[in-house]
Amino acid sequence: MVATPARQYVSLRVTVPSDEPHAVRRQLHALLGDALGLYIVQHDARRHTISVDLELVHADVDAVIGALLRGLPRATLGRVTQLKRGHAHLLH
Repeated sequence: MVATPARQYVSLRVTVPSDEPHAVRRQLHALLGDALGLYIVQHDARRHTISVDLELVHADVDAVIGALLRGLPRATLGRVTQLKRGHAHLLH
């Protein structure tokens, strides 16, 4: 058995002016494809915004930010924060 390092994951909050969470969710799937991992969507009806907390593989961050800037030009991108998760994966 050979131990390989676990993938490093980060979180990124994306806030979009909208009152349509399903439309924002569809846009994210179209823009990010396989790079879109786990995410949590929150709708703030008072502020008319949708916030999405994305969980991403660290290696995908540059491509994801580029896609978000091109595809959601009115979005506000938050800080990229490293997530602590799991142990090294074992290969047989």
